[in-house]
Amino acid sequence: MMEFRGLELDFDIYDADQAEAYEEALQAVQEESAKKVPGEGLAAGIRRQCGIVFDFFDDLFGEGTHRQIFGEKVNLGICLDAFKEFTDLVNAQKDAMAAKVQQYTPNRETRRAIQKVARRS
Repeated sequence: MMEFRGLELDFDIYDADQAEAYEEALQAVQEESAKKVPGEGLAAGIRRQCGIVFDFFDDLFGEGTHRQIFGEKVNLGICLDAFKEFTDLVNAQKDAMAAKVQQYTPNRETRRAIQKVARRS
C-alpha cells in the first residue's frame, strides 16, 4: 500500500503486474503529451493535459480514481504536481529495490576477493 495525497493506494513497484501497468501508463502519458493539437486554445490544452494525468491514475487504480485525488478541479498545476509527486514515490520504491538487490549482488571487487579466498582454500 502507498500513501498518496490522503489516499491508501494499492501500489507496489516490486509487484511485476503493477510495475508493468505503471510502465504502460507512463508510456501513454509520454505519447499523449507529445501530441500537438493545431489551434488548441489554452483552456482546451489544460483540459487535455489534465485528462492525460487523470487517465494515468485511472489506468493504474481504476476508473474514477482521479476524482478521489483531484475532486472536480481541472487545474494543470495541481495535476502536474500530483503526477510528479507520484512518480517520485515510485522512484523512491525503485531506489529501495535497487539497494536491496545490491546487497545480495556482490560487486566486482567483492567477487574477486571471494574468488581469491576460495583459491587459497
